[in-house]
Amino acid sequence: MEDIEKIAGTEGIADYNITTVTTAARPVGFIRIEDEDVDQYSDLGGVSLVGNKDMSMDSNFLSGNAFIVDGRMIKEGEEDVCVISSELADKNQLEIGSIIRLGNCRDKEDSMTYEAEVVGIYQVNQPITPYMFGDTYRSENIIFTDLDFPEKVDGKAGDPLYEKAYFKIADVDEYEAVKISVMGVDIAWERYDLIDNNGNMNTLSANFNEMEKYSRILVWVISGAGLIILFLIFQFWMKSRNREIGIMLSIGTSKIRILAQIMAEALMIAAVAVLVSFLAAPKVSGLTADYLVEQQVQSAGEQDLLDEGKVALSYEKSEQNVVGVQTEITPGILIQDTAGIALLITISVCASGIAILKRNPKDILQDL
Repeated sequence: MEDIEKIAGTEGIADYNITTVTTAARPVGFIRIEDEDVDQYSDLGGVSLVGNKDMSMDSNFLSGNAFIVDGRMIKEGEEDVCVISSELADKNQLEIGSIIRLGNCRDKEDSMTYEAEVVGIYQVNQPITPYMFGDTYRSENIIFTDLDFPEKVDGKAGDPLYEKAYFKIADVDEYEAVKISVMGVDIAWERYDLIDNNGNMNTLSANFNEMEKYSRILVWVISGAGLIILFLIFQFWMKSRNREIGIMLSIGTSKIRILAQIMAEALMIAAVAVLVSFLAAPKVSGLTADYLVEQQVQSAGEQDLLDEGKVALSYEKSEQNVVGVQTEITPGILIQDTAGIALLITISVCASGIAILKRNPKDILQDL
């Protein structure tokens, strides 16, 4: 605990969680979930306890695989409370406020039991990866508790066995600097494994960087196609105004003034289109982001299916879910969008107008 607190005190660490080793416990007065077709002789016949300092930072809930369906999570500092699976609750008619009793699973003669109040009920999208083989450790029999409860049930009060500690970085941009600071903390590092979860972030970032590259290519393609379409539109528009342009040139109106008038009219029309696009942008960008992420997740799922037969497992891996996609239309994007539209219109009007304005008024009027 002292080593964990030393690391937690490092500048840049916003919060941390401690998770106990999965502890087998004997259910007293309630029935666990088990497979009737499996021989239970070698099984401990218990349930699993997992204690957390901050349950919201437990890996199963952080990944989105486990979620609360009734009640709440365990708050830091609470004692003798638990969160059980919906399957366990349904089988034993347990609800929020119910009291369950647990005893030492390895010492059947120990009559000492400990009570815990049910404060929450959870469900999972995919079964939680079991700690060991057997129904004692199956997903439905996992009970999340406060940090100190498992050691009491196991008869080791005051001598906890922690499995891992998670440290949350305050500013992800400072990840590497904080990591270096953490590695410089004066503790017996030979006793621990430092797991750098930034590797997953880098992989995810690489995937999204690929998406960004393709998105930029798509933007350039659309811009090029838009330029051609605008050129053709203004070409037809200018031809429909040949008589007006010829008359204006005949009375001495300068070509630059005529071109400026046409440009002003085009920009006024574009201003309305830009306003509409700005209003629709948040919704459209959100739908686009959801689609791109869905495609990325689907691609990752297909890769998992390809790899599925390469390694034999006695359990199904917990599913990692994207819990949300957030898009933001920044002022910089709006400025770039406006400038890009103005540039496209300017190029289109100039390219279309010059082809007509370089002719004499007489030639223009003769074509009518």
